[in-house]
Amino acid sequence: MDKEEKNNWYKPEISATLLKEISRKSDYKGLMRLGSYFFILLLCGYIAFLSINTVYVVPCFLLYGIVFGFLNAAHHELMHKSVFKSTWLNKTGLWMTSLLLGHEQIYNYYSHLQHHNFTMIEGKDIEGRPFHRPPQILTDPIDHLIKYRDSYHYSKSILFHSFGTITENAQFFVPKTKYNEMRMNAKIHLLFNCSIIVSSVILSTWLPLLLVMFPRYYGGLLHNFCSATQHTGLASNVKDHRLNSRTILIGPVLRFLYFNMNYHIEHHLYLTVPFYSLKILHLEIKNQLPKPASSLKDAWIEIIDCLKIQMKNPDYFIQPVIKEIRG
Repeated sequence: MDKEEKNNWYKPEISATLLKEISRKSDYKGLMRLGSYFFILLLCGYIAFLSINTVYVVPCFLLYGIVFGFLNAAHHELMHKSVFKSTWLNKTGLWMTSLLLGHEQIYNYYSHLQHHNFTMIEGKDIEGRPFHRPPQILTDPIDHLIKYRDSYHYSKSILFHSFGTITENAQFFVPKTKYNEMRMNAKIHLLFNCSIIVSSVILSTWLPLLLVMFPRYYGGLLHNFCSATQHTGLASNVKDHRLNSRTILIGPVLRFLYFNMNYHIEHHLYLTVPFYSLKILHLEIKNQLPKPASSLKDAWIEIIDCLKIQMKNPDYFIQPVIKEIRG
């Protein structure tokens, strides 16, 4: 995206001094926040391990899987390179989360950059795709909440890239200068996943798979339930994040796990602001934004009502009430 096109997107009014202040990255805040999450994840994993051969095994592994599912949110923040001030900490954290989620870094970074540069622009944004219009009742919910298509998509890209073949999507948004690094990363990912499978076979146990590879599938529903609200039902082909993104208000526990991505309009407006400062940004500019959904439940009520209308009128979309829309 060229500079002129970037400037065409709406930006709210905010003090340059405040924006600089809340855009400041902190190793301490990043370590405390990410470290707390990983401590909880490891604790849940240990509890799940202890529950084996007890009647509590299913709920314990489900709890571990739910917490693991929010690793997607941590990975997202590390991909933006905004968690830590130190580059090596961001890179280390990104490698950890990438391997655990099966998301190769180069491909995923440029795919996500495309999403931010062309949010909800048809034909250009492959991540923020909405439900079909009219909605496909059987496949759309599974696609957005189970994310089987994304899993297949990322697994296919790793497999193809590890053997040297650049996928069509990668050719669309990954610079050619990054192809070799992407291929090498994909080989490491493939080796990592193969090692988990082999260890399960050698040890004659499902445990490595249940703790490392499978949680991204069996535990991701709550995270996906949150992330699906980010753009669903909103406008396409508009250069205003107030109209194509959604902020929701949620409780402190879910907000902690979700790494403040409920402030999604704010995140899209100012990518330089770390997740731990998004609430400050929200409070500063909220009067210039649509009123946020008061809960995850209310956001989904709005989405479901929209999808019902789109069954009869595919051109319908939610139009948030805002005081002013600048061209």
